[in-house]
Amino acid sequence: MSKEELLKREAPQKRTWKRKGGQVTDEEIVQAVRWRYRICNYLFRLGAIWILAGAIIRFLATRYDWWNWQGHEIELVGFGIFTAGLAMTFAIYRCPVCDHYLSKYRPDKKRCAHCGANVR
Repeated sequence: MSKEELLKREAPQKRTWKRKGGQVTDEEIVQAVRWRYRICNYLFRLGAIWILAGAIIRFLATRYDWWNWQGHEIELVGFGIFTAGLAMTFAIYRCPVCDHYLSKYRPDKKRCAHCGANVR
């Protein structure tokens, strides 16, 4: 087999997918999925940071007798942000082509289980 044949074989195929708003390419689908995944990860991290900050402040408040400090409110804000991240995951972590939910536990991580579009 020559080099050219190998390159043709291994080269990624550019496919277009039809959807309501028009056609999209594989690169646009991957970009959209990464953008959505990034938003959800930012919300999860932000919620975890707020929860951790609340726990640290609560520990310091009991350790140094800050009786007028209400530390549990910071933890509640963290749980609220974390819950918002979970809700956003269910709302926007979907295939841009068929609008099917992209579960983290799907068997093939590179493709949508419903329509077969490349998502990674």
